[in-house]
Amino acid sequence: MDGAGGVRALPLGAICDVDRPRVGAKAATLAALARQGFPVPPGFCIAADAYRAHVAPLGERIAAVAGAGEEERTRRLEELRQAIVAAPLDAETARAIETGCERLGAAFGSDAPACAVRSSGTCEDLAAHSFAGQHESFLGVRGPGECIEAVKKVWASLWSERAAAYRARSGIAPGAAAMAVIVQRLVPAEWAGVAFTADPVTGARDRTVIECAAGLGAEVAAGTRVPDRFVVARESLRVLERREAPRGEGDARAADDALLGRVSALASAIEAACAVPQDIEWAAAGGRVHVLQARPITALPRPATREERQVWTNANTGEVLPDVVTPMSWSVIEPAMVRLFEALFGSVDLSRAAPLFTRIAGRVYFNLNTFTACLRAIPVLRHRDFGELFGGGQAEALRGVEIPPEDIPDVRLSLGGALARLPVAAVTLLTHLPSRGYGCLERMARANRRLRRCEPAALSDGELIGRIRATAGGMFIERDLFFFIGTGPLYMTLLFNLCGRVLGPRGEADARHLLAGLGGLDDADAGHALWRLALAARAHRAIEAALLDAPAFEEFRARIAGAEGAFGFLCAWDDFMRAHGHHTRGELELANERWSETPDYVLGLVRDCVRGIGTQDPLARWRAAAAARAAALARLRRSFRSPIDRALFELAFRQAQHGVRLRENGKSLVVERVALLRRLLCELGARLAARGILASRDDIFFLRREEVEDCAACGNTFRDLVARRRAEYERDIGLSPPPVVRGVYDPARHRDERAAPRGAVLRGTAVSPGSATGRARVIRRAERGRVLPGEILVVPFADPGWAPYFLNAAAVVMDMGGVLSHGCIIAREYGLPAVVNVGPATAAIATGQLVRVDGDAGTVTILEPAAGE
Repeated sequence: MDGAGGVRALPLGAICDVDRPRVGAKAATLAALARQGFPVPPGFCIAADAYRAHVAPLGERIAAVAGAGEEERTRRLEELRQAIVAAPLDAETARAIETGCERLGAAFGSDAPACAVRSSGTCEDLAAHSFAGQHESFLGVRGPGECIEAVKKVWASLWSERAAAYRARSGIAPGAAAMAVIVQRLVPAEWAGVAFTADPVTGARDRTVIECAAGLGAEVAAGTRVPDRFVVARESLRVLERREAPRGEGDARAADDALLGRVSALASAIEAACAVPQDIEWAAAGGRVHVLQARPITALPRPATREERQVWTNANTGEVLPDVVTPMSWSVIEPAMVRLFEALFGSVDLSRAAPLFTRIAGRVYFNLNTFTACLRAIPVLRHRDFGELFGGGQAEALRGVEIPPEDIPDVRLSLGGALARLPVAAVTLLTHLPSRGYGCLERMARANRRLRRCEPAALSDGELIGRIRATAGGMFIERDLFFFIGTGPLYMTLLFNLCGRVLGPRGEADARHLLAGLGGLDDADAGHALWRLALAARAHRAIEAALLDAPAFEEFRARIAGAEGAFGFLCAWDDFMRAHGHHTRGELELANERWSETPDYVLGLVRDCVRGIGTQDPLARWRAAAAARAAALARLRRSFRSPIDRALFELAFRQAQHGVRLRENGKSLVVERVALLRRLLCELGARLAARGILASRDDIFFLRREEVEDCAACGNTFRDLVARRRAEYERDIGLSPPPVVRGVYDPARHRDERAAPRGAVLRGTAVSPGSATGRARVIRRAERGRVLPGEILVVPFADPGWAPYFLNAAAVVMDMGGVLSHGCIIAREYGLPAVVNVGPATAAIATGQLVRVDGDAGTVTILEPAAGE
């Protein structure tokens, strides 16, 4: 057993690369891994020379297998296997096996240690042909006698029907294959199984697929037992997926995450040593994972291209831009979004990264690869995960998303730029008093007022295009205001954490009231203004009767002409439209009509409010929320004993409060700018349609901004282009892309397959305190449906265009959203209990079901089944 040529058995530690033809790839790989320090059980290998010597007298039988028919071939293979097992072993090989067993026994202080006897075929475990599971293995073999019999049975398995058929399909001649055999000390495994360092189905290289079971695991390797299946992220060692086999009474529990992490780490190290993805058999005992076998994974799908490795998500963007975006809106919004992102990550180099944003099925998604790189480039954000950043149901959608290091672009942090900005940041932090933020709002409001005074019809084509260019180019928030928008959430987090840390659960509960009933929020004021219109109509019988009966605003106006209170009501109506007419559902989409353009719709909202008078009172509810805020603030101020904690609390409360106002009102001014830009585009679209360049006014929204300039200047017709884009738009509306898309979107492959939450209690993120019980009203689009007084409003998301629906609601449940999302701010301002990220609640709850919303615990309890269940 010294490893010299012709020796029948070699210790694993003595096998070199030159021995590979004699010992097979499996034994050679194990020996190489053992030399590199991997935990390979000790043993020896009976070289293929011994097999050839043993079957030499059976050469005619082997040759006869190739030419036989199917039935004859089966019979001859069976006879050949029996002959191999029955033939006595030659003395030289028998002595080599006896010596190997004695040395194993001496090493472990046992005359006959339990051993594992496994194949190592000369055609086995190659890059092109793995023969995985084709040959027999024997466990618990003790002593030379049992070992000799096991070796012969392993040789015989070379001639099983499936192994012979596999060789025939692979073009390997019958006599070309030979069999070495590995004999190793048996690991007394608590857990055993297989690990793939690439997903055999998808080819993904960023995860380890582990299949395992309690015990020795031979059935798992052979495929005769249903194992537990786990997918582990190779970088973080986090378990991404788990599928446990059915269990009976007394069966062991599934392997724990710590063991799975150790298996994944070991598998990754083995792959690095072998330089190709590996299929590894392993066994764990006494806290240590042992390598039993490692072979290349054959027939892996081709590695994904760079484009296919990009990961896109609509977490967050799905709330701001929920629908299919028209080309015009995208050509205006994308540059503004990029500028916003660059303001956030101004010290990182994005030149090597993929585009930050894209459209998938017409909807806006952002690139997680680039976003991850930016987080890791900035120390204070380096360890934040997606769940922390997006929360709730959006975090659930991102569960299992792991981006391998090689797919994260190099966005080097410009240290010089970062250091140069530190003094500026420090000065900014100290000098950015809220008054500066409100000054920004006033400048934005003045600019909007100037635009509003402009009459588009009075402009020449050149002037109109110039005004469109300037308005679109100014579609972003001032840097000073952006400071408050960016730091507001940080102060809110500080506020909640401070109250919870110092004062415990009671402090956390009080903190939730601190940003409710603030007043001065444009989006919430819009709903209150609608309610005041309803109160004004109720005060005059003739106006109320006309409102409840007239389907259209012009008919309503005609019917109340000369009636008592009509002048005052219409003045209030005009004031409402001037202040809030720029709102609508999907406010950043230029193609969406505004409230000011849809008076019939707004009249219907007022009508619903009139019907709610007497059962709901949003103004009283707002006053109650403001009183609860004042009481909570007083309690908290009394509770802080430490001057430092008290000072931090006052700072965080003040800045968070101003941050909410500045964020909401700043966004409202941007939306007003969008409405003003829409007015300009509609005028130009009408002119181009009148000239036959476009088929209709609204075709202009299916051109990009730069194309509009060419269209107007040159008179080129864009009808064919618009028709194609309209067809794409309609197609995209019918698609439902999932929250996360890896690679190039394929409607047949990428579907939103999130299951509706099941069970009586749905969990989400608590964003507005209080509780309420009522019948659910599920509305998926703001212009469809109405909320009856006391109903629980269940929606996919909520922007300010949804605010009127909150007036009659008793509570709000949303599929997506965060503590600072617009719908949550409105819910708090109105004093409505709200739970978000109950996704998709709109699929789990049916209109009419009785539900209870707990805005403190973050739960939605379904109190009765839906009709038909």
